[in-house]
Amino acid sequence: MVEERISRDEQSFVDMPVEHGRVYDAAGNAIYRAVGREYTLSFGAPRADMKDRVVTHNHTNGTSFSAKDLARAGYFDVAELRIITRDATGQAWLYRLQRPERGWPRLKETSAQIYLAAGESAAAKRILGQGATSTDAVADFVNNAMHYRMEHVATHFGLSYTREKVDC
Repeated sequence: MVEERISRDEQSFVDMPVEHGRVYDAAGNAIYRAVGREYTLSFGAPRADMKDRVVTHNHTNGTSFSAKDLARAGYFDVAELRIITRDATGQAWLYRLQRPERGWPRLKETSAQIYLAAGESAAAKRILGQGATSTDAVADFVNNAMHYRMEHVATHFGLSYTREKVDC
């Protein structure tokens, strides 16, 4: 029921030209809503109100988590961070990060950028055919590159990270 509520909301804003987001309580009620700009979003919620919540938003550029997303997940200590987006082929994707048992890594945006950049060579190898790929890399190079970089970061920090196709 909770997952269905969140999923319905995500599908309602996946194609919006600016970022939209929601913060949910344990029952799946949206307790904060935000509308941002093309590549940024701010909830304006007190830090304590974000702790242990599910937070979701869309990305207008078709990619996975940004350095800012990673830094904010730890800062606000959310239970789960989600992104819904549509790639260059028109396929919708849901990206999910759940807080590890030992807690989020404490990253500033600049250090998160460094960790994502470190995953770039691993991503390039997979895209260039030197490792397993999960989708057609030619059709959506940017989406896959960010996804593979994020897999690298998740493995490094022991984060639960998933990407799944969404039909909408």
